[in-house]
Amino acid sequence: MNSGAIWTSPKDVDGLYIQLQEEISKAIVAHFQLVYGHNEGIVVEDLIWGVDPYPSMYDEDSNATLYQKVTEEELHEVLKSFKGDKSQGPDGWTMKLFTHFFDLFKK
Repeated sequence: MNSGAIWTSPKDVDGLYIQLQEEISKAIVAHFQLVYGHNEGIVVEDLIWGVDPYPSMYDEDSNATLYQKVTEEELHEVLKSFKGDKSQGPDGWTMKLFTHFFDLFKK
C-alpha cells in the first residue's frame, strides 16, 4: 500500500538534514525536552483528564501477571510460533536459526 508520501530525512532546529542515527536520536530528545521540559504551572491532572472516563483494562492481579519475568519456555514457544523461514529483521537471521540455537540465544 502506497500512501503517496515521500520519506525525507528529518531536519534539525537549523533546518539542516540529519541522517545519522545518533543525530536523529539527539534531535528527538531535544524536541521532547523543548515540548515537555518547561512544566511550570502545569497540573498533571489537567494533562490526563481523559483517562478517568475509561475503564481500567487490568486489575492489580492482571498487572502483576503482566510484569512477571518471561520464562525460557514461554520465549521458546513464542519463537516456535513464527514461520521458520522468515526473518524478523534486516540481518536475515530466520526464526529457524533462533529456535535451533535457542540454548545459545536464550540469555
